[in-house]
Amino acid sequence: MSHLQGKITSLLAASPAITALTEQVKQSGTNAWLVGGAIRDLHLDWPVTDLDIAVAGDPTGLAKNWAGEVSGRWFWLDEKRKQSRVLLPDGLFVDFSPLRAGNIDSDLSLRDFTINSLAYPLHLPPSEASLLDLFEGLRHIELRQLVCCSKQSFSDDPLRLLKGIRHAVCLDFEISPDCFEQMQLKGALIKQVAGERIRDEIGKILTADQAVNGIRLMLRTGQIGALMGPPKPSWQEGVALDSLQRLRQQIRDLQGKTELDVEEDSKEDIFSQKAMFLLAKLIELYAPQNLPDLLHRKLRLSRHQQKLIQALQHNPGAKWLTRSFEITDSRQQALLVEQLGFAPSEQLIYLSLTENEMLFKQAILLAHAFRKHQKFGRVPDLIKGDQLEYLLRGRPKDEFGIWQNHLKVAEIAGEIKNTREATSWLIQQLSI
Repeated sequence: MSHLQGKITSLLAASPAITALTEQVKQSGTNAWLVGGAIRDLHLDWPVTDLDIAVAGDPTGLAKNWAGEVSGRWFWLDEKRKQSRVLLPDGLFVDFSPLRAGNIDSDLSLRDFTINSLAYPLHLPPSEASLLDLFEGLRHIELRQLVCCSKQSFSDDPLRLLKGIRHAVCLDFEISPDCFEQMQLKGALIKQVAGERIRDEIGKILTADQAVNGIRLMLRTGQIGALMGPPKPSWQEGVALDSLQRLRQQIRDLQGKTELDVEEDSKEDIFSQKAMFLLAKLIELYAPQNLPDLLHRKLRLSRHQQKLIQALQHNPGAKWLTRSFEITDSRQQALLVEQLGFAPSEQLIYLSLTENEMLFKQAILLAHAFRKHQKFGRVPDLIKGDQLEYLLRGRPKDEFGIWQNHLKVAEIAGEIKNTREATSWLIQQLSI
């Protein structure tokens, strides 16, 4: 038994739930194989967080029965293709799919990359089982090289264009010249993929340590152009990549500071805050013509994420930046932050990373001032609604918000400091 097969048998025996699965496979007379990423990650000495099981025939009954036995949660991934997932109580998830061809050899030939075309039979006892490596996947893992299983790989599933880049940046692999040429030839096919699938892959790419290399590969294979259209006339790829690399380094440098709001990845949301910042900067530099369509239809970002990306495109200007250092009163600082609009705390962090004038410590100071004074996301008005209504009696109600904003601008400028002064100021302005 090889060292890798020893790791596989240890993995299969480490969890009572997985042991129960292999026993159920053998008892049912079903032919099933552990395939793909788990074997690759074992060979790389990486932790295994998910398993892929390929089954001869429909795997649904096996998956459902096993889920019930081990208190797992079963659900469809693709009912039409009979692909489903079981989520175990310990967080491990196991995907089940039928062989895409008549036998395991043909199935492996239809997979994306050779490093994922490895298979180990679950229906045989360890003494009889052997690892299937028909396309030199183990050698390519050792060479840290990404090689396509066939020239039809990307045509069969264009999402593999992004998956290849994700593997390259997350595993620190080189894409083979032939594979890269195929990605360039087929790059435009990414437009055929559902937005949710594109979002998940790009989120993983932008969260990786080599995120900027991932962006470079997406540009060189034409995928950015396919998704975003042509860039603005002044676009310079080298300059843009340098700018993105500086931003990525600044994010990395600041992550050691406990007060930083840049969050680590969460299982609930693939797009971490640092990934959002990189995407926002790329969009700022590239300037796609139809940003709402890109964010909503092509990337399927949440409403919050769409609004955040759009908010990060607006620079508050030199006057605002100057005031951010001049004002020392915390309520005035909070009002200044409120002027940023949607998600002001995230905007402050982004400004501190992208604007030389905005220092990180100052951004944190302003963020703390806003958190201190805000209620439900806004700084309370000096003049309450009923009092304002009395002072503005006879005027259209749509003017009320306008005057409240005027009052806050005057307060930021130091013209008023309290409710009495605000009332006097408003009465004076109304009399002009």
